[in-house]
Amino acid sequence: MTPSFNLIVEPWIPCTDQDGRPVELGLRDVLLRAHELRGLATSSPMIVIPVLRLLLCILHRVFGPHDEQEWFHLWQQGQWDEHLLNAYLDEWRHRFELFGDDEERRFYQMKPQSASRAELIHAVVGKDGGPTLFSHETNSDFRGVHAAEAARIVLAAQCFRAGGRTKGSASYLVAAPCLNRMLYYLSGRTFFETLMLNLPAYPDPSTMHSTADDRPSWEMEDPYRVGRRELKGEVEPLGYLDYLSWQSLSMWLEPPADGHLVRECSQEKGLPKLASHVLDPMVHYRAQKKAGYSSRVPNSERALWRDSSTLLQPDSRSQDRVPRCLSWLRRLLEVDYDGVLDDLPRPTLHAVGAKTKDGGGAISFELEEHMPLPTVYLADENLFTDLQLAMNKTEDVARTTRGAVSRLAELVLSTSADQQGGRSPDRGDVRNLVEHWGVMREYWGSLEPFFWEFVSALPHDPDAVLDWWMGVLKQIAEATFQRAETLAGTDARALKAAVVGRQQLNAGLKKLFKSGQEA
Repeated sequence: MTPSFNLIVEPWIPCTDQDGRPVELGLRDVLLRAHELRGLATSSPMIVIPVLRLLLCILHRVFGPHDEQEWFHLWQQGQWDEHLLNAYLDEWRHRFELFGDDEERRFYQMKPQSASRAELIHAVVGKDGGPTLFSHETNSDFRGVHAAEAARIVLAAQCFRAGGRTKGSASYLVAAPCLNRMLYYLSGRTFFETLMLNLPAYPDPSTMHSTADDRPSWEMEDPYRVGRRELKGEVEPLGYLDYLSWQSLSMWLEPPADGHLVRECSQEKGLPKLASHVLDPMVHYRAQKKAGYSSRVPNSERALWRDSSTLLQPDSRSQDRVPRCLSWLRRLLEVDYDGVLDDLPRPTLHAVGAKTKDGGGAISFELEEHMPLPTVYLADENLFTDLQLAMNKTEDVARTTRGAVSRLAELVLSTSADQQGGRSPDRGDVRNLVEHWGVMREYWGSLEPFFWEFVSALPHDPDAVLDWWMGVLKQIAEATFQRAETLAGTDARALKAAVVGRQQLNAGLKKLFKSGQEA
């Protein structure tokens, strides 16, 4: 008999309780005890995002909420209705078996017709040689995982599996929808608050267009054939619930032969490529000049706070699409019935993602950033305007500083670069030298602690605090260039280069601050 592992009752989701102790729980206990938990006990986006999407999908199906008033009612309850939740989970319990005796259908799995068999670790990692993200063993030493970890891998594969051809199969896998983009969510004091802050009204076209047939994949007899609209090899989800439980991969776990460790799975292409116009509500999209949107790719060199003004912008100010959790919180703060959110402490905004090397192949790294969310900027458009002014000036000063440092590097590499007919060094060599000095990373790193002081102080005296921030920018820019001067050396070539570079920096700063916003 095939061993049973039911995700509703078996412990597999790593959490932290209010005392900071780690605990693993099943779906039922995670939801019913959400008000007693701090949150998920992992910072890996390849676990956090799939688990969040699964839990949110269940909550939307059971509770909605249909509008702001229903949302506030749920918030005030402080925990999920046990009877409603149990009734739903009991109804669909048979679809949450990780193994079970069903030879055709299991949780997030459907037996492939013709598929390649591979070590389970490659279901997410992709091609041989990628990083082993779910095991401390190397790929060659992979002996298998327990059922709880296998469940997390199945979820992660549907969100983060890299595309490409599988070994020993003609099937070409479509890249999973969460790969190579940053996803955002909010966290509160408890896991209940975290789930609520990411639970906008449903159905709601501001989140995603949902048809009357929209439902989670586990409620479908065949999640690959339910009459979705398809055009030119791309397909539209039935709605938000279909999207949250999207089956990008057709896979099938081989039950543990010894009853303990899962080692292999079968896999082949799942659903077709998502239609390009489908926008993930967890993603921040920048509007393009010609048409369409682009999303931020995970980048370890760019700190989250640098995007604060674009993330906090009101819908009326831009054609960008901010993460739905932020636009929904803004709406809640606007209509806040009876001051329900008056005691809401500053939530935390998380940005997470996983990236493949050069946009394809195996996953190369995963990224998690977070920052306290200054909700006052969501409620006050004038404050947002001041924040946007400050961040625009910060980027301008960064470009000016980098230009001066690049000029310094150019003249260090070729003393005649500033002369008519002189030799200009290769631009790649200049860029590499600037990167080697690392001073622009120092520029941004030096600014971050000042930024949080600025954000906290700005609501109290905007004019004075803005002037102070402009002074900080000039000070950090000058210190950054001085650091580059030191690294360039003290020979005649470097000294000459420093004079020219500093002249360029001073001229650029004078132009930027000519409006009178001086230190």
